[in-house]
Amino acid sequence: IPESLLQALDTSLLMLVNGEKLLNIEKNKTQKQHHITHKTEHRSAQYKILVVDDESVNLKLLREILHDEYDLIFAKSGQEMLQYVLDGPDLILLDIMMPGMDGYECCLQLKANPETRDIPVIFISSMTDIMEEVRGFASGAIDYISKPVKAAVVRARIKTHLTLKESLKTIVHQNSEIKKKNEELLEANRIREDIDQIVRHDLKGPLNF
Repeated sequence: IPESLLQALDTSLLMLVNGEKLLNIEKNKTQKQHHITHKTEHRSAQYKILVVDDESVNLKLLREILHDEYDLIFAKSGQEMLQYVLDGPDLILLDIMMPGMDGYECCLQLKANPETRDIPVIFISSMTDIMEEVRGFASGAIDYISKPVKAAVVRARIKTHLTLKESLKTIVHQNSEIKKKNEELLEANRIREDIDQIVRHDLKGPLNF
């Protein structure tokens, strides 16, 4: 067997072994990161909710309903909300009828900003007309709760939408992992094809004894 062929085979085998090692290292790293993330999610039990209403009595009521389960931030205007939203709340409870910037305008601005558009917004309003609800959903809200609020309803709606948010986050993460694995498999397949081409090319060459 010619020395050039032996060298090509050695190089091909080395590339294949290194490629497999790289894939195994990345796989183990991904599994460890996923395990750590999973445990961290279970430790972080409390979510942060931004409550926006210009009436102090409404803020106090919502505080009584939610303070045992969530970290709460309070704002009394749309302008304050746009400042506090930079703290990264997991969900926003938003009144509609407020002086200056109303709830619809607040929601539209949130959804227009790439940094805040994914934060779920639930309107809480005394307006019960169906067209007001439609307008609320059109502005980007995910739900609409009518005043006077019922504690059980508020808790149930918030829990539902936080669960949905976490499920969506999990799906996005899984899709990202699948895409990454597909890219790794394509790269491994490309390496194998390169090795196969090298071996075939040398086998077709003349044998010099």
